[in-house]
This record gives sequence, structure tokens and C-alpha cells, in this order.
Amino acid sequence: RADTDTPGRTLLGAEQKAWFKRAVPKSKATWKLWGSETMVMSLDLPKGQPANLDSWDGYGAERREVLEHFLASRVTNLTALTGDIHTFIAGEMTTTGRDTGTPVGVELVGGSATSLGIPEQIGIPSSTLYPLAQPNDPHVKFVDFDRRGYAVVTASKSELTCEFRAVDTSVRKSPPETIASFRVPAGSPVLEVS
Repeated sequence: RADTDTPGRTLLGAEQKAWFKRAVPKSKATWKLWGSETMVMSLDLPKGQPANLDSWDGYGAERREVLEHFLASRVTNLTALTGDIHTFIAGEMTTTGRDTGTPVGVELVGGSATSLGIPEQIGIPSSTLYPLAQPNDPHVKFVDFDRRGYAVVTASKSELTCEFRAVDTSVRKSPPETIASFRVPAGSPVLEVS
């Protein structure tokens, strides 16, 4: 775990990181939507062990550098829209990735309509994962390891909303079901669960 917080480890690379740190604070957009390939928030198992080092958890020093820069630059309405792990997760991004950091924005991790999620990928049933993750991740406000689907995000000047919609991929023309709804008021780094 110590290696993950070592300065110099980079997910973005020097050129891309420099551009990102310049571009986001300069943006005049109400909402700064960060299309992140990997999860920014930490997802920890007992004893603070990250569940997935193939995410920003593997690059803790760089995550802190980027998010502290955005905080110092007074970036507001930062929202990471993340894929990769094929699981529904929503919560608050902080400078450390955990609830010990300063809130910077929110993260919405969309599901996947057909790809396998975390339980299938690591061979641990979701009924075992929930009690392992929940007490260690108070910054995570919602998680669903079981259902498949997609996210719908709507942004206005006053708020950003998101619906996680599940679909039954084994039934043809199965209607989507909203399994969670979220709201982020403009100017707030807090995710409200509806």
C-alpha cells in the first residue's frame, strides 16, 4: 500500500496531468464533467486495503496533487463520470479519495448493461462484499454490485441530477428500472441521494 502513495507514480503522465490541471480551473462551464476511465474515490476493504489498485487508489499521491490543485483553484461543480468496473457506485470525491480528505466534488460510476461486475471479476459474492466495503467507505453513498444498466445525467445551471437505471439483459425489451436517483446542487461538493 505504501507504494500507491509514492510521489512520482503517475496515471496521467506529466503532459496530460499538466494540461488537466490548467484546463479544469480555466473552464467557464457551470459543471466540470470529468470522464474518468477509472474510479477516483477509494473503495476500501477492511484495514484500509484498497479493493482495486488498478484505479486512482494505485496513484494516491497524484490523485491528491490533482484534487488539491482543483480545491486551491476554487474549482466548483466537479463531477467524475466513471466507467471501467461495471458496477453502480456514487459518492463524494475528496483530496485523499476517502472521507479523511476535503470534499472536491462527486463521482458517479455507471453500471454496464452486459459486462460482468466486481463480484464476478474477483470471484467474491456481492453478499460478502457489501459488509466488507460499507463500514470502510462512508464517502460512498450508494453501491449496487448486482444489477446491470446505465446512468442518465442531466445538468442545469442550478443542479446536476443522475438516475441509475437497471435493465434485465436476459429479457428482450425489458423496460429499465430506476434503482437510485441523485442530486448535486450547484456550488456544493455533496451528493444528495433521492
